[in-house]
Amino acid sequence: MTTAQFIPTDEQTVVAAPRTLTEALCRAAALAEKVGVLAAPQPGELPHPPAALVCCPVAGGTLFAGATQVDLARLDAVCRAAELRLGAGDPGVVVGADPGHAWGRALRRAAEPVLPSCSAGTELPEEHWAQHPQARHWWSAVTARLGVRARLNVYPLTPDGSAFHAVVRRCPAPGAPDWVLGRAVEATAGDAAAFAALATTVHALAVTHQLRDRQESWPSAAAAPIAVADVELAGWEDEVGTAEWLGALAGREPALQSALRQLTGLRAEPWQPVGADAEAVAEALHGCGFTVLRFAPGTR
Repeated sequence: MTTAQFIPTDEQTVVAAPRTLTEALCRAAALAEKVGVLAAPQPGELPHPPAALVCCPVAGGTLFAGATQVDLARLDAVCRAAELRLGAGDPGVVVGADPGHAWGRALRRAAEPVLPSCSAGTELPEEHWAQHPQARHWWSAVTARLGVRARLNVYPLTPDGSAFHAVVRRCPAPGAPDWVLGRAVEATAGDAAAFAALATTVHALAVTHQLRDRQESWPSAAAAPIAVADVELAGWEDEVGTAEWLGALAGREPALQSALRQLTGLRAEPWQPVGADAEAVAEALHGCGFTVLRFAPGTR
């Protein structure tokens, strides 16, 4: 995979990317505590069940991120907060714990503009995703536990079934607007449904915090490979357990990224931060082994 990324002027200082989630979070803590360029995402007194939720201050408000576990939510929040500091509104700047993680985040984001055309008129019947244990669990969390009135739709993005889009929309009252509560792009219909429902869970929990200037970062399987690195899995085949599901997601991630690269034509391009603040953040991320990429949009 060819990767063009931010390279600091001192090219003699090369730090390897973190290999595990624990290592990535230790380095993220250094960004907050020692380097001081990013605020550490914390659960604090946020509502947690059924999903793990963290927040941190960002320019103009508060960033909320959620996942199946707090460590994954923290990693997502660190990456998103860094993107907001680096990009100054540029959606092409993407941060990941390693290049694969950054590409996974970027490709899902790049797919969003093509979702309506790919999904038009191709909704899958519910049986294509409803038996997936994680989809069933998180959809139940949305509808039964949190009482959100919503509908979940899943669509294929590619003819060969290598990528799927799921979206959760609120069931509006007559005359009220119909808006998106969560969405996901993943390798299977069940995975997409599960992450869209999980994103909706994060949204519903964040709403209870009642902050006006709130930003949300919705979860995906982009971090699955680093989450299961050096983790021994039980080998169950039904993906009921979160760890087993993450292991299966990690196995599906390379093929999904390949499909999304074909779908979006996304490519990385050379990039340098603009301004002293962005330069400091980029240097700190590089010094901790994180990957900073800038992607060119609309290159199909």
